[in-house]
Amino acid sequence: MQNQIIQLAHSFGFPLVGIVPAEKSRTFLAYEQWLTAGMNGELDYLRENAEARKSPESVLPGARSVIMLGMPFGEVERTAREEFGDWPVMKLLHKLPQDSAWDSLPKGWGWVAEYASSGIDYHDVIRKRLKKFQKELKAAFPDQTSRGIVDTAPLLEREYAETAGLGFIGRNRMLIHPEFGSFFFIASILTTEKLPFLPLLTHEETLRLRRACETCGKCQKNCPSGALSDDGVDVRRCVSALTIETRGDFAPEMLPLIGNRVMGCDECQRACPWNQKILKKRERTAIDLSSVPEMTEEDFRRVFAHTPFWRATLPGLKRNARLGEKE
Repeated sequence: MQNQIIQLAHSFGFPLVGIVPAEKSRTFLAYEQWLTAGMNGELDYLRENAEARKSPESVLPGARSVIMLGMPFGEVERTAREEFGDWPVMKLLHKLPQDSAWDSLPKGWGWVAEYASSGIDYHDVIRKRLKKFQKELKAAFPDQTSRGIVDTAPLLEREYAETAGLGFIGRNRMLIHPEFGSFFFIASILTTEKLPFLPLLTHEETLRLRRACETCGKCQKNCPSGALSDDGVDVRRCVSALTIETRGDFAPEMLPLIGNRVMGCDECQRACPWNQKILKKRERTAIDLSSVPEMTEEDFRRVFAHTPFWRATLPGLKRNARLGEKE
């Protein structure tokens, strides 16, 4: 059956797939220490549901196995082109050469992180695929129950993804695969069925890749705000978290560090050696936010519902639009 699961994953756009037991988290103590240091910033939900992250059974009672999946950004972008090309948000997105200078954007424009470059909410795309996957799983194992999740449930996904051999957790705390770099989404299906342990990369391969990462450090050196250290990501300074999750104005000292990054950052990923061959094949994405300051909630809903920009909220996007107004 494991070969069938792999084939199903590939057919649904997940070239990365591995299966692990639904055991308790091995990294929860480190996660608690990270929270105690206050490095979660304004992301209070990470603290509020911390206990639930101890075990996959908090997400699905009786869970015995976790199917970990990875979908490259390019698959979501393909879906966007084929199914959502006429969405209003698409008129605001612009593709530019990878080597475009940071200060080359017109007034009112800003840079968009790779994960949001499709213009559509990846959760919607992946959940639809997961439901189809779960239907096939139910046909094969009628007595089991399952739950598909895409980074919105209290599960330490990167830990289980690393155990499943989808890659290694780098110094920037991203999951990195030798072929796909860190430019892929993580999803999972928890099931009450006991499935065989089936890692994509062996433990030895993962350790070898991680050792190479530990001697590099380019991600930390290139973080524009100094949010990365050996202690993890400090959300209070992370440009990606600030532009997407912060409610209210930015601290004045952060403004020159954020620059005209209006949705995410990516600098730690752009500096990563594992991502270089992927970046050569991709264009960079910018968005024209010049119309956003005058938007009403109705306008915002019409243009940005079911897109990555919805998460920033209208007040947040108006604040970010002012970043793009800098001369």
